[in-house]
Amino acid sequence: MVDSAAGHGLQNSDAPILAAAAAAGADLLVTGDRSNFGHLFGTEVGGVRVVSPAEALEDLLGR
Repeated sequence: MVDSAAGHGLQNSDAPILAAAAAAGADLLVTGDRSNFGHLFGTEVGGVRVVSPAEALEDLLGR
């Protein structure tokens, strides 16, 4: 699972975060880390949609 996450351009230290979210069955991975996850914002990887905190809040408020 970590190898798959690393294949999406993540650093070795960040790939386990995405892999753990996918393994846990999370719908969203909410992160403010634009430098490492920014290229994945708005995409779905392993069933997990990667979003910024602002996007997550907009989703929750139904905007």
